Amino acid sequence: MEHQRNEAVHYWIRAIILLCFLCFIVYLVKTGTLMYYIAPRMKIYIQLAAVGLFLLSGTQAYLAMQTARKRSAMCDCQCGPPKSIKSNVGIYSLFIFPLLLGFLLPNTIMASNVASIKG
Repeated sequence: MEHQRNEAVHYWIRAIILLCFLCFIVYLVKTGTLMYYIAPRMKIYIQLAAVGLFLLSGTQAYLAMQTARKRSAMCDCQCGPPKSIKSNVGIYSLFIFPLLLGFLLPNTIMASNVASIKG
């Protein structure tokens, strides 16, 4: 039972991280600052990726609910999450750190004087 609860927590964490990436993309599209990060021709692909992120986060939430209800949503043919808290924090921080940078740093265009300094 503890194993299922542990897996459900990991599924919820993954769903939340994917939803945060989705929210960041939607925020960039709504504010018109997506072009600061990508080429204009890539905009449609990023928007399609947002739809994919929505589907993936829904799948992770579904798996979390099924695991919490003691119904095995997945077969036992795959590896579970690492048992070490340190490795779990390390793995999830690889995804959370770019999100924090995206949300906390300002969205600005590189000015011409900064571009001339960089070459």
